[in-house]
Amino acid sequence: MDFYGFSAPGTGINADGLRTEKAWKDYFDCGFNVMNLTGKNSYRGEGWQGSNTQKCFEFAKNLGVKKIMMDDSRIYDLADDYKDKLVGESEDCRFKTEEELDAFIEECMKEYIFDPLFYGLRLRDEPQYCHLKAYGETYRSIKRVAKKLGKDYVHIDMNLLPISSDVYRSCPELKELTATELYTRYVEDYLRVTEANCISVDNYPYHLTPYGGRFFEGYYSNFQILKRACDKYNAKMIFVLATFEMEAPDEGGLAGYRRVVNVNEMMLQMNSALGFGAQEITFYTYVTMALSQKSPFLSRDGSSCITSDGTKTWIWHYTKATIQHAKKLEKVLEEYAFKGAKIFLHESVKAIEIPYCADLPENLRTVESYYLSSWPKKMPDGSVTTADFDNSYLADRLKGIEFDKDVLLYTHFENKRDSSQMFMFLNINDKSYKFNPASMKLKVDFGGEVDKIKMLKENDFEEVKVPNGTLKTELSQGEAVWVIIE
Repeated sequence: MDFYGFSAPGTGINADGLRTEKAWKDYFDCGFNVMNLTGKNSYRGEGWQGSNTQKCFEFAKNLGVKKIMMDDSRIYDLADDYKDKLVGESEDCRFKTEEELDAFIEECMKEYIFDPLFYGLRLRDEPQYCHLKAYGETYRSIKRVAKKLGKDYVHIDMNLLPISSDVYRSCPELKELTATELYTRYVEDYLRVTEANCISVDNYPYHLTPYGGRFFEGYYSNFQILKRACDKYNAKMIFVLATFEMEAPDEGGLAGYRRVVNVNEMMLQMNSALGFGAQEITFYTYVTMALSQKSPFLSRDGSSCITSDGTKTWIWHYTKATIQHAKKLEKVLEEYAFKGAKIFLHESVKAIEIPYCADLPENLRTVESYYLSSWPKKMPDGSVTTADFDNSYLADRLKGIEFDKDVLLYTHFENKRDSSQMFMFLNINDKSYKFNPASMKLKVDFGGEVDKIKMLKENDFEEVKVPNGTLKTELSQGEAVWVIIE
């Protein structure tokens, strides 16, 4: 399983001071195993030898790194700049034929593709629906060129927008579809036009606005749609975890980051991603994004794994803990296939009304709708649609669940080679509302014929006796119990 962070050492303010082997060693000591060269570490065609990007490759060799993913700004900008006019006979098109595009890509890639550490390229972040045609052309061209040059595999990462974003700008013809249908089309069309073997999405579950919290709007719908699309197109899911809580616009209308998330919230994100079958994990962000004060993404020092001067924050330690947790599950997850998921709400909180914070502060919604629906979308015709989480799944081996607080997610896996099954039970309580902040008591009935299970402990799955097939445990917020039944 691969792990990497965005805005790794060498980007932002004091970049020259951060471009040291010690800074990169801290990056890999955190648990990252792919060097991700973005920002000021991007290559711009300035000449490979002596470039900052090439120097990062040298640092990596000294550290024993095996994989480097990078931005080549000449390729990175292609699809975004040209949309549906990248390849074609129109005078507005950048290239007249695929052969012309391939020649351009080859000229760019031949400078670094033969370096043994070169793993792949990133394409531009968060494309709108209208960009997908050009992204598909670029993606397929990179694959063709790599094959021509003798490179068996080039990883291509392009991070898609989440379900709660406006991915359909300038596409009024799609207004008749629900948000679920729209996002499914966006994700599946991406996989279809790129012929990609992976799909990456970031979705930030912790938001604060003037109207209260915005926690899981679309979060689990996002996972569900992604997983179904990945299974349909035989692609692996890559998911981005957030190191910060999004802040509401300030007086100048600029968004910033309010604070780092705590270790429970980081672990909740990791367990959620792994529980839905994510096979690669990335983090946004590693170094504090040192952007202009006018940037809509101004970030505060300390909201990332290290500060802009290279000092480790608590997030560095939280990130390391979550990666270590994922590595314990890595081999097991390769053996099991995701089958389904369900969200349970305790009766004491199901009907509680909470602030609905998408548009109007006086609007209220229930806890149930809060967890099972996405942020309602205002369509071009003024109507409002939602993306609902399909909450109908229930595994046969699961005979009963009892818990005493708030909200529980379970996901179910089946072994690819035998009849064993795996379950994850995760406390997904939203601390913003603090209905019941104490640990959740959980009792799971697997049936009287089950007398023992395997449960993930400190470092591995260990055998545990379960009298009458009943598992009893407690889960803090973000904590999950992983169970195998043979």
